[in-house]
Amino acid sequence: MLLSQLLVAGVNGIILRAHPIHHLGIDLYDAILKRANELATCGSQILMLADRPIQAIPGDLPRKWLVDDCVELIVWFAEDGGTFGFQFHYDLKNAPKAFTFTKTAGFSHNLIDTGEDLPEENSTPILAESVPVNISEVERLFREHSENLPESLRAFVLDQMREFKQDH
Repeated sequence: MLLSQLLVAGVNGIILRAHPIHHLGIDLYDAILKRANELATCGSQILMLADRPIQAIPGDLPRKWLVDDCVELIVWFAEDGGTFGFQFHYDLKNAPKAFTFTKTAGFSHNLIDTGEDLPEENSTPILAESVPVNISEVERLFREHSENLPESLRAFVLDQMREFKQDH
């Protein structure tokens, strides 16, 4: 059997077992390949979101920016201190995307134009066209990377993702 006909399961490059592909459904196979690619891109150890210092913008809502090697979370806070909204960035090394929720605008999902096409230019990233979202995948990524967040913030984001899932 060719190696390309085997699904190899392993950790940190150590092969644990190999399975013939024809025994797996194509959806499962695709999901496993996607996860393997994610681990190869982001590393086999999942890092947790951590604070990144940001400069306050006059007239804008207070915000917090949390980052790791694979995802980012920007959280906006209302004047009363409650959570106003968030923007979750993922797939940063391939086709960066942003899942956004605010109390005034609701939900959106966009590609991110990183503004980094030319080495001599370093433009500000902007949201680009709206694209379909696999909310289950976004929720899974958020769960994996947010275990160290305050429970109230984590719950707010997960509640909004569940609401989006129910409505769409």
